[in-house]
Amino acid sequence: MTPDELRDLCQSNSKSTELAEAFSDLDEADRKRLSKAAQEAYRESRKEEQANWNQPTPASSRARLAVMACCPWSHARRIQASFEIKSDDNWYDALRQIISDRRPDWATQWISLQLDRDEWGVGAIGFSWRDVRDWMEEGVCELPECDGYYRALAIQGRGSFDPERDHALLEYDIWRLFEVETDAFSWMPPLKEIDRKNWANAMRSNVQQGALAEVYGGWPRILFYLSERGVIGRGRLIDATLAAFWRDFRGGMRTGLQRFYGVLSPTDGEIVNREAAYRKLLRNETGTVVALAIKALGRLQKAKRLDVAAFFDEVPNVFNISQKSQPKSALNLIDRIAKKAAEHRVVALLAMTAALNHEHADIQEQAVTLLSQWHAADPSLDLTDVLKDATMIAPQHRKTLEEMAGTSSSPSGGQGATQDSTPSDLDAHEQEIHERLAALPEWIRTVTCLDGIPDALASGELPPPFDPPTECPVLSGVEPIEPIKDADELIDVCIRTLAGNGDPEDEERVVEGIFQFRQAATNKLQEKTEGLRKAILDRLETASGWMGTVSWETDPLPLIVGRWLDMPEVQIAVTTSESDRIPAEFQDIFGKEELTRMVRSAESSARSRMTPLDWLMTEIFHRLDRNELGPVLSTPTHKTGWIDPRVFVERLHVLQNSRVTVGQREFIGGLLRLSPDHRNEALESSYQIHDPHGRIVRYALGGGELPTEKDRNHADEWLAAGRARKPNEPLPELDVLNLNTDEPDGLIPASYRFVHEIDPSITRHHRWAMEQYHQCLEITPNQPGQDAVKSRPSVALAARVLQANVIGWVDDRKEYQLASMTPLNTNATLAYATCQLLARIDAKSSSFEPVNGYMSPLLSLDRPWAEIGRVALCLGMLSRDEQARGIAIDVLIDGITDGRADGGCLGETLTHLAGGGWMKLNRLAEALREVTRTSVLAERVVGEILDQLIASWESLPRDGHHVLSLQVELLASLEHELSPKAREVLSSVQGSGKVAKMAKQLCAIKVSPKSLPMRQACLEAAEGRLARAERIALSCR
Repeated sequence: MTPDELRDLCQSNSKSTELAEAFSDLDEADRKRLSKAAQEAYRESRKEEQANWNQPTPASSRARLAVMACCPWSHARRIQASFEIKSDDNWYDALRQIISDRRPDWATQWISLQLDRDEWGVGAIGFSWRDVRDWMEEGVCELPECDGYYRALAIQGRGSFDPERDHALLEYDIWRLFEVETDAFSWMPPLKEIDRKNWANAMRSNVQQGALAEVYGGWPRILFYLSERGVIGRGRLIDATLAAFWRDFRGGMRTGLQRFYGVLSPTDGEIVNREAAYRKLLRNETGTVVALAIKALGRLQKAKRLDVAAFFDEVPNVFNISQKSQPKSALNLIDRIAKKAAEHRVVALLAMTAALNHEHADIQEQAVTLLSQWHAADPSLDLTDVLKDATMIAPQHRKTLEEMAGTSSSPSGGQGATQDSTPSDLDAHEQEIHERLAALPEWIRTVTCLDGIPDALASGELPPPFDPPTECPVLSGVEPIEPIKDADELIDVCIRTLAGNGDPEDEERVVEGIFQFRQAATNKLQEKTEGLRKAILDRLETASGWMGTVSWETDPLPLIVGRWLDMPEVQIAVTTSESDRIPAEFQDIFGKEELTRMVRSAESSARSRMTPLDWLMTEIFHRLDRNELGPVLSTPTHKTGWIDPRVFVERLHVLQNSRVTVGQREFIGGLLRLSPDHRNEALESSYQIHDPHGRIVRYALGGGELPTEKDRNHADEWLAAGRARKPNEPLPELDVLNLNTDEPDGLIPASYRFVHEIDPSITRHHRWAMEQYHQCLEITPNQPGQDAVKSRPSVALAARVLQANVIGWVDDRKEYQLASMTPLNTNATLAYATCQLLARIDAKSSSFEPVNGYMSPLLSLDRPWAEIGRVALCLGMLSRDEQARGIAIDVLIDGITDGRADGGCLGETLTHLAGGGWMKLNRLAEALREVTRTSVLAERVVGEILDQLIASWESLPRDGHHVLSLQVELLASLEHELSPKAREVLSSVQGSGKVAKMAKQLCAIKVSPKSLPMRQACLEAAEGRLARAERIALSCR
């Protein structure tokens, strides 16, 4: 075969198998001679794909086969087998034939690469798991030691496995199913639906058996059958299952393994032989695994075969689990052991201490009750060390423990108490606070809300919350962003960011670097950027298929970098019309007109996300085309989007002096990011800026120049300046610009009201049904103009919650970037967060639905929380999602420390949410209990929140005992009492149940007139607010 014949084959209409047959008799030397021609054919065909919306063409599909048949590993590794790549129905047969005929030395590597791409192991790569086994038997490849092979074995192998034919799998392969994340055990049915006798007698279900559950089974059933028949060792199966419990598998796999263990049902003898492994499982982080181990060890205790001493060495680990059921079971087993032999009580005290430090009051109460029984039976039992080490025990239980230990109660500052425990210490601390306050400049005390501290300390109240004016500086509390220093760093950051490994701010750093170092980078640019060009092409190839190309089309960074590098592939992607990019096969299915509408809708939706680069992309392209170098006005100087006003003004000077066109979006984007810091200095240097930009900038920075009717051509720029000057106030001085007064965050700031009556489960339904649904929020005003997204980003962001399908997939990075567009007012992002959090209120954490991005504004140290922010915070604490709850807990801890969190305001918010009747109080109590462990101040703030919530109850909620239990602990620790309203609610509770007992206990607690913990909380609150003011004062020197 000649190179020309190869090219003709790729362009012909022959079947793929005919092309494969043409290569079958070639030796490796012949293939090597054709390698260059195959590479050229593939390269040319890729250009056609770009014009076909990145959809493979018949020619490019055949060119891929030619690369596989002739080229070395460096080129073959780029060829991916997938269902989208085909010239005809014989393409996959041709691919398999080429691999079998050629037997390249890189076959195992290439097969492993494809298997790992098949995330679910379903064979969506052009060949099956059985094909791989055939290749192994033929000597084409070795066993692919990659996870993808075992995912394919788990899914595809379960239906075709034959013990006689596939006996080679029994020594190694099947045991890897216990070691690799697959779906081998994910479809395991519940134990009650399994007939063990049928499983033992048949490797696969017989439809005639009639039981629906019998169609399940797969590998669990196969493995159980083989062990019952003696084909594989039952002991090895039990050992593999126990070892698998230590692997970080997904929930479905973990649950299936535990059910499989239940089917195995080890005997007492088998448990005895593995007692050390079961004891070790007591350290496991998965509660259900720990429960399994406790049950097995309990069986040994009943059979009098338990190694008690070794058990007591391990059982304290059980109390590290946050759930209650496993610690309760462990205490019950400890009780049974101690009843049988009193001498074990002393050995058990270490475990009892761990139980007393458990976060749940119920576990502490059970442990105290057990210790009381032991102490009554043996008064000589020494509990001194238990009392000393039980540092997390609730105050009401500590008193009982102290009585048993024979010690007197001493003044305690609560769980979060510090060394400030005497009146003289607190007096000295208060005097120090007054002296530090006096040393601060008056304007610092005012903008950081410290003026109310002296009166608060005198009255024993907490200082007023941190609710600063707009001019309160913020830059001392955020990390500065280092600009890119040279062209080489620019290329490195480009590669890292395109690979998804950079910070969210790196995308804008890259664009700024392109305009700063474009001239310097032109020297040997082609040579230096080979790796970068490859990264962009890899990104383009990864987005295979037409839906993937929509994602590529609307992702701005690779397009911008590719435009800078003059890459033709990117030029095609940018300039080709939507309808021309639609592959013919999709037009046949949907119709060209419908597909065009779908694509435009997808791209419009992406643009409406309006991340900084999405929004600026057109202006960036124009600057690149005109080679207008210099700074980008809207690039942040600090994390979370802030721009130092002095830098902004200097950038504007540079652009005007260089005669660079100042883009409207670039200018507006920069205005909305101006930090409150250094505005007076920036204002003084802004008088050299030419109009119209000069007057607009001076207005934004607090100057006296206002717009007139003549400024209506620049109304959107003036609006951005107004939102920089007064982010949360009306802008009547801009009425002359004739802007729409019905737009949220236009002339009128958006206000949000959370509609608590809505059922979260209905919200979740609408989320997946993709129906319009935004009843959880009422926004005023609520009539954004159609062109808001073009030049009024504050309006477009606020109006997001008014869009159809607002509840949907979330891109964490983009949500963070959206919040960074208007850092002075992030209420729009937090409003979006409330919609997402409510829809996911009962959903577990998921990497597909991250929460960090839209909750990030709550982390800003020097910006206050509006009501919508408090709603988002409370929904986070009420969420089942551990990630959302963890962020909310951390935010509340920090907010309590520095004064952003106010017990009264948060109590009002929770009371409003509780009116919907869907709040799960156990989640709330768990989150708030975690917060209270950090300080006495946290105890007092949380106590105020719960008091207000209790006072709002017309009748006790079914799960109200969770809140009452925590409030008992807090009031006992703080030496404080209920408010009159809360006392009135609880005093009417009748009965003798758990809730009634707690209500009576709370009503019986009386305030201590000289409560040291309450005073210490006041001083901690003052200290946190003062620390912020001193940090800001230091940065302003």
